[in-house]
Order: sequence, then structure tokens, then C-alpha cells
Amino acid sequence: MDNAFDAFHLNSVDDDGDALLVSSRHTHTLYQIGRKSGEVRWRMGGKKSDFAVADQAVFAWQHDARRRSATLISVFDNHFAEETSGTSRGLLLAVDEEAKTVTLKQEFANAGHGGNAEGNVQLLANGNVMVGWGADPSATEFTADGTAVFEAAGLGNGCYRVYRFPWTAQPDTPPSMAVKNGAGQSIQVFASWNGATEVASWRVLTGPDSSALAAAGTVPRSGFETMVAVASAKYAAVQALASDGSVLGTSAVTAAS
Repeated sequence: MDNAFDAFHLNSVDDDGDALLVSSRHTHTLYQIGRKSGEVRWRMGGKKSDFAVADQAVFAWQHDARRRSATLISVFDNHFAEETSGTSRGLLLAVDEEAKTVTLKQEFANAGHGGNAEGNVQLLANGNVMVGWGADPSATEFTADGTAVFEAAGLGNGCYRVYRFPWTAQPDTPPSMAVKNGAGQSIQVFASWNGATEVASWRVLTGPDSSALAAAGTVPRSGFETMVAVASAKYAAVQALASDGSVLGTSAVTAAS
């Protein structure tokens, strides 16, 4: 079957209630298929569309069709091949299933980007939209009105899909610290935790014994490495604190003098 004809080339399936929303790249069509029956309930786009698709909403070679609400579908419109004239873009389609009409709610296009394969559309929590350009290894973030506000390029040979999420990390290793003598009867404590994203402040612990430490000072995190000046002590350690004051991690105890 190495030479089997790829008539449909299904490239995305999304939850659509008691049905599935399926994208077929080679027919330029989205299908709603009953989960239990397997029946094709409707076709959107292509040569046998059950919907009247407005000219501005026509898509081709599409990827990543997603049901966003009862009246809204997002899709990446590749629309970039010799057989079809057009520009790759992210689409929000307004769908009326009773009237069987599809109109363009918003498009997200960026001059110079065109993916003849792959690609996706991500709706962000702040109302912005992230578009991955697929075979064109890049991504663009747009505001809701279609204004480009962020660009990433050079993402390898291609990016099937690109997503943007808040990233947090806490290393398996403890925080690091170093100590040197300061002015007068003080020491300077340098605290860092490579890779930790949630550190809001640093607390220095000092004491006459490694097992008897008490808080000596707390300062906001000031960058990759934060310096805290405290009164001289024999031993010291640091605690990384979250914004709510909870302890994220504690360094090893170090001889300070």
C-alpha cells in the first residue's frame, strides 16, 4: 500500500459535542461526524459544501480545525499552493448551522508568511491569537483585531503546531549561595537558583551553629543573583520565597566566617 492514493489526508479531529469535527486537507473540507453512528452530518467547504461559505471565509489545504463555541470555529487556512491562490492565515469563522452559512469573523495574516503544510491557531486567555505557520518555521501572536504584536522565527525545518503558555520551573537542585565579608561587622550573601521561575524574594538565615539558624533579613529577588547584606555570623543559608511568602527551596548551610 505504499502507493495508496491519499484522497482525504485527515489532519485534525476535535470534540464537537456528540460529534467530531474532522479536517480533510485534500478535499478542502471540514466534516461533522456523529460519534456513535459515524454518519457525516454536514460538510463545510470544498466542492460539496452543505454551507454557503462567504468569499472571504473560503479555506484550502487547511489544518487544525477547532470548535470554539456553538457559532465559532477556528482553522489554519494554508491556502498556499499552485492549485489555489491565496495567503496562509488563521481564521475565526462565524457558523450558522441552521441557515447553513459561514462568514469571516476575523483573519490573522502576516505578510511574508505562507505555509503550504501544517500550521495551527491558538486562542490565548488574554484575547490574543497565536498562529503557527507550519512549514514556514515561524509563529506570530496577534491581538484580537488582527494586529501582529510578537514574532518568532527560525524554529527548525518546520513547526507542525506552535503553542504559547506561561512556563514555570523549579529545579531538582537546591538554591546556591556564596558569602564574603562586608563592611564592618557584616557579611554579603549572594543567592541564586538557576532555572527557578517563581522566586519573588530571598530570606537569609544565620546563626552561631549550623543547626541553629534564624532569619536575618529578606529582600526582593533582583535578578539572576541577589545580594543581601546582614550582620556577621558563623553560618548562613538562604531560602527562596514565592510571592505568597512560602518557602520554595533552601540552600545548604555554609560557613560564613
